[in-house]
Formats: sequence, structure tokens, C-alpha cells
Amino acid sequence: MVAEALTQAEIDALLSGGPLPESPPQAPEPSGAAPAPSLITADEEDAVRNYAEIVASAGSNVLSTILGDDVSISVEDVVETDPKTIGEQIKEKIVSFTMNYSGLISGQTLLNLGFEESLKLAGQMTGGGEIHELADVEESALNEAIQQMISAANTELATQLGGEVGIDPPDIVVRPDNLGELLPPSDQREILVSYRIASPGLSGRLTQILPRNLVQGMMDAAAGAGARAAVSDRRAYAGARAAPEILTQPAAFQPLVAEREGPSAEITNLELILDIPLEVKVELGRTTRKIREVLELGPGSVVELDKLAGEPVDILVNEKLFAKGEVVVIDENFGVRITDILTIEERIEALK
Repeated sequence: MVAEALTQAEIDALLSGGPLPESPPQAPEPSGAAPAPSLITADEEDAVRNYAEIVASAGSNVLSTILGDDVSISVEDVVETDPKTIGEQIKEKIVSFTMNYSGLISGQTLLNLGFEESLKLAGQMTGGGEIHELADVEESALNEAIQQMISAANTELATQLGGEVGIDPPDIVVRPDNLGELLPPSDQREILVSYRIASPGLSGRLTQILPRNLVQGMMDAAAGAGARAAVSDRRAYAGARAAPEILTQPAAFQPLVAEREGPSAEITNLELILDIPLEVKVELGRTTRKIREVLELGPGSVVELDKLAGEPVDILVNEKLFAKGEVVVIDENFGVRITDILTIEERIEALK
């Protein structure tokens, strides 16, 4: 055993017979250092930021259309999270939307919107004034907005990845007591994406939690899409090099009928396709309603249309206006009597 060395002050105290000076407190030795948190790799961050930019762009377009105002959503930050730390990272009251991906990628994502922002968005969507709680109508409106956002993002994501990306309708949880309990079970830390919403009537933070397996699926699908594109490019290049020179000239076809000018020639050619079926619709009228008003409809509800009583109805052929008429009853069945019809030339032009 090696004795600890004495300081000069302790030696002087021993020689003089005085008390030993008090030793300064020693810093405790580290017992068990906490494990270092896992880090987001460069490939993971690239995949997450690419996905987040798609969501931000789709969300901006969807909310701008829904609210009739200029809404901008931007990506702010990408960090790690887990059930223990999520409460410190998201402290405000929120409304959470849980969605499951399927198809080319699979996994669960969790989208969180501030409670105050949710009230404002639901209030504007349902056409009401200021609201303080979310009833069934408001929750349905929020679900519709989030589903449109993610569906629009999935369309772009599927195009980039070269496959089908599906997602289930969102499940809404208003002001969850423990956000960590909503995270998908995993032995890895999740990735938290923060967005910033800015518009004249709606501003605040939007967050999204992506599990590692979902991010890995995006990376694998993107790598597969890149490999398929590279193979396609190589084949096209090889085919271009190997293809012999081909002399081409316009193909000559015998005309179907004698060449004539004017509408009469078109009418004669039309005889060749007279047996093709066309869809005929009679449109009584149209109207536009807000989501709130549609959800409130029930048996006995009356929907007012944009046409006056007695006004002619529109007759459409393949969604093109063909004629106008009036509604009649024939042997207990509805019918329509044509009162005004387009000329033959106008009808041909409408069918193009």
C-alpha cells in the first residue's frame, strides 16, 4: 500500500503539535456515466429533411386552399426524442394525430399541432367564430385538414420513391396527458421535426415524430429508386449506342372518306363512331357548402341550389353541356324534355 503524500501545511501542524488543517472536499469519482445518446446520421437527416420539405410544401398549399389565405409552413429543426424527453421538447398543450403508413414504407407517425392553433384552424374551417373547445364537428374538420396535408405529401413522396405510399386516416387525441405514451414502441430514439406555420390568421409550431424504422424505409426506398433510375439510364445509353441508323418517312394512309372541307366532312366521319356509348347526365343545379354545414346535414335537411324554380335544367354528355330541358314524369319515372339544343357543329365541338 502506498501512503498518501502529506502537504506542507500538514507537516508543519504535526511538528508544532497543532490540529491538522481540514482537507478541501474532493470531487466524487464518477460511478457510472450515462450512456451517450444516439446521433442522427447524415443520411438520416437528409432523408428526414427531404420528407419534411415535402410535408411543409403540401401543408402550405392545402391550408392556403382551405383557409383562403396565404399560409407558409417551413422546416425549423430536426432532433432526437424519446418518451422521457418529449415532454421537455413539447411543453405546450397540443392536439395529436396518429397515422400509419403502408405500401413502399411502413411505420407510424405522430403529428402535433398546438391547441390554440387547432382552435383557430377548426374555427375558420367550420365557418364559426372564436371557439374554446373542440366538439365532434371541429375534430372532424381538423382530421380532414391533416389527412389532406399528408395525402398530398404522400403523392409527391410516392413519385420520388417510385412506388405506392398509403396512409390510414388520422386518429385524433386532444390534449394528451402523456405524449410519450403515444409514441410507437421502439428500442431506438425517434426523430422530432419542428415546423413553423405563418399566416395572417394562423401562426405557431407544428411538430412531427418519425420512428427510426420509418426513416430507414424512406432511405431504402430512395436507394432502390436511384438504382432503378441508374439501370434505366445505362440501358437507354447502351441502346442508343447499339441502335443502327434508321431512315424514316411519313406513313401514307388511305383516307377513311373522300376528302371534303367544312362541317359535312366531320359529320360523315362521325358515322364511324356512332355505336360508342356516352354518359348522359341531367344537372338540376349546384351549390357550395362548408365542411361544418355538410356534417350537419341529416334526414329532412334542405339544400338550396343555384337555380330558380322552373328554370331549364342542363343536359350534359361526357361532362360537356349538350342541351337544356325541363323535368317531366313518365310512368312514375323522371324524364327530361329537351327544350333547347346545340347545333350539330356545336355538339361536335363540345365532344372534342
